[in-house]
Amino acid sequence: MKKNTIIHYILIILIAAVVSSCKKALKNMDDYYPKVSIVSAEIQTDGSV
Repeated sequence: MKKNTIIHYILIILIAAVVSSCKKALKNMDDYYPKVSIVSAEIQTDGSV
């Protein structure tokens, strides 16, 4: 194989890898914000939580 042919194959593989790894944008902007939840705990008099 010629050196140019090998370079073209490598370039095609790299482009295919980049295109296949792209993610679609989410439709709802709120989906980008982190979801935070608050959990509380209480220590009992016997030491249990």
